[in-house]
Amino acid sequence: MYNNDFDAHLLKAMESFDVQRIGHGYAVFQSEELRKRCKDVGVHFEFCPISADSLGSLQGVSFASDQNPIAQGVKYDMNFSLNCDDALFFGNLKPCVDRCRNELGFGDELLLKVSLNAAKAAFLPSEEKLALEQHIRTQFTSS
Repeated sequence: MYNNDFDAHLLKAMESFDVQRIGHGYAVFQSEELRKRCKDVGVHFEFCPISADSLGSLQGVSFASDQNPIAQGVKYDMNFSLNCDDALFFGNLKPCVDRCRNELGFGDELLLKVSLNAAKAAFLPSEEKLALEQHIRTQFTSS
């Protein structure tokens, strides 16, 4: 059913540990079965565009390509957010957002969606998540 040992190990980990979010997770997008499984169970991906490209995590795929896992996340309506990974080395979130806006065509509606995804996936009590979601909505509607 799965293409290789990686797929089988990730599936086992997902089932054994009730995986709800994966940092980066670009390799998942090499397997249609894993991608579908992650979508079905609502796994949240934390995509870090600048570090992924800088460190070669995209495995030779051009950032602007529709084969970029971030573009695939949009195409397949995956649950994901954008992150800057390590601000000391890669800067704050603005360059990540700008790159996705300029090279992958992210618009305000999609940026709002991925920002809300981040809030929903945050390790916060429910009341704080709701407050964060409201703050994000307010920021997007006031800009």
